[in-house]
Amino acid sequence: MKKRKKKINLIPLDRTREPPRQDPPPLTAEGLEHSLYQCSACGAEFHMASRGAELFCAACGARWRMTGLGRLEGVGDTPSYFPHIPDWYEWERRQVEEAIAWGAYEADFRVRVQALPNAASFVELGEGRLHHGPEGFTLTFTDRGGERALRFPARSTFSLHPEYDHRGQGECVTLSTPDSTYFLCPLEEGFRAAKLQFATQALWRRAQEKAADGAPV
Repeated sequence: MKKRKKKINLIPLDRTREPPRQDPPPLTAEGLEHSLYQCSACGAEFHMASRGAELFCAACGARWRMTGLGRLEGVGDTPSYFPHIPDWYEWERRQVEEAIAWGAYEADFRVRVQALPNAASFVELGEGRLHHGPEGFTLTFTDRGGERALRFPARSTFSLHPEYDHRGQGECVTLSTPDSTYFLCPLEEGFRAAKLQFATQALWRRAQEKAADGAPV
């Protein structure tokens, strides 16, 4: 039996028609202040903010605009110290490392404490206190009617997990024990997850160097 050939309808290509125009997404620098928390113009910390394609410092008024290549260029008289964003980020890291080397680093915050003991749900533990220094982290809070203190030594805390918008509540960091993970959101100004992450990594390296030299850590 002879097979019938399937008829194919060919649609002529109209080469005179232009492809539909697709506008590029608008440039945005919004959210960069979470990681670029220190002004590269005046050195002030925690005064950075963003709107649209611009990043600016509320302390000195310096402004930068993001280009189509993702670089930051100074607006007006603002110098472009770090047009490449990772360079700005690494400059901040060096600032923290130098503060630690000079013994000038210490952080202490009121925080909202949420525990995640399993994959099912968060447990609200209310207000606590997070302290960070050369020895590592100390977290104090009230649990089941009694005060509890958890310590995370610098020698065993090699990094920190930062979140810039934890469940719509803003920045937070997490610290974990074998039994639970604690999500810590700031209740006062001056808390930046990126800076805490820099300090955690630097203090861990410092503790490892001391241990290698046989010094007590």
